[in-house]
Amino acid sequence: MVKSTSLLNHDLLVVQQTRAGASTEFNIEDAQGALIGLISCTQKSGVRQFFGGAREFDLLEADGTRLAHLSDDRKIWRDTYTLLRADGSQLATVSKQAKLFSRRITTTLTTGSPLITFNSPSGFFSRRITTTLTTGEELLVESKGSFSDRELNITSNRSGNVVAQASRERVGFAEALRGHDRYVLHVPSLSPELRLAILGTVVALDMMRAKEEAAAASSN
Repeated sequence: MVKSTSLLNHDLLVVQQTRAGASTEFNIEDAQGALIGLISCTQKSGVRQFFGGAREFDLLEADGTRLAHLSDDRKIWRDTYTLLRADGSQLATVSKQAKLFSRRITTTLTTGSPLITFNSPSGFFSRRITTTLTTGEELLVESKGSFSDRELNITSNRSGNVVAQASRERVGFAEALRGHDRYVLHVPSLSPELRLAILGTVVALDMMRAKEEAAAASSN
């Protein structure tokens, strides 16, 4: 049971990066700016982590209670991430599939049918992320362009309506120099587990973006 003070009971979550690079960290704040949770890197630093960014995270309540763990499966042929509940059971799998002129990211939770679509209307390449919960529900994330796109609509496949929104906001000059990002998630009237899945998917998106930027920098 989710406690009444849990971050998963909030309709708006602000995910503010406080540290970038090999030891990436995020604060999770409510609409008033109060700290309600943390996203903390859990792996030891190494050469691969230094160049590719953090690859293992705990999603925590403000008091340190663990809600979930997100990890990069490091598969050569596909960018894949696993989201586990605090008890170690699998909540979701997030995967990105690349095609010519398109990219698809699928988050498979342990429940089944498509549930949510994230859409971003800029750019040439089509990209999408699908989150399928262990109950069969799915979260579908689609964007045209890179996953640096700043506005995402989250649409339910059941109703066809936008049920939530996510945005990557511009930060101040000093924060931008440090590579710090800020995400705002509007998740009204959703279950705690679905909010957790969306939060994990956004963290996976940030991990994917960091790897893309590192790969682009190394090719220059």
